Amino acid sequence: MGLYLPNHMQIYAFDSPPQRDIGTIWGNILLSYLRPRIETIIGPLYPSNPSNADENLCETIRRDSLDPGAINVMISGSKLPPPRTANELLNADFGASSIATPIIEGQWKGPVLVTQGMKDPLNDATGRAYMFRALRDGIDLYPLMEAGHCPHDERPDDIVKGILQWMKKRNKEHAKVDKTVQVKESSATTVALE
Repeated sequence: MGLYLPNHMQIYAFDSPPQRDIGTIWGNILLSYLRPRIETIIGPLYPSNPSNADENLCETIRRDSLDPGAINVMISGSKLPPPRTANELLNADFGASSIATPIIEGQWKGPVLVTQGMKDPLNDATGRAYMFRALRDGIDLYPLMEAGHCPHDERPDDIVKGILQWMKKRNKEHAKVDKTVQVKESSATTVALE
């Protein structure tokens, strides 16, 4: 935990969340530094469709940063518990899907679609996307090769296309399971009648 500048350089480390007064001062300094740079910060996040990082989006971000509660949101973020890992949230089994694992509250064992902008400058997009897919069966990847950090905003039509393809695939898989169950039920009925 600590205070970081936008270039990810840590300038001060905290052992515990900062006191409200210190958090307010640092939050105001950070927002004062970031506000005039909004356009240059978000521009690289939209590599294939920079027109979506338009004046309206920048003004919305700037306006929200001026909200009287914006500093409190930043301070509250420093008091949150550490985030849960993707392994934990998605009940990763690392390829051992045949092994039964108990369902634990807050873990999702159902199907998941990961849409990832592969030109995301904020992380190793390729490694991260394929890491998600490798966590367990039932996680599908829809990579957007030309999109950046905000693919849902940068290439919304492509995201919709990916979701629709995934839903069709899930429906086909579900239909196959239904047919198998119907055949088994019909066989069981025949056996029971004889």
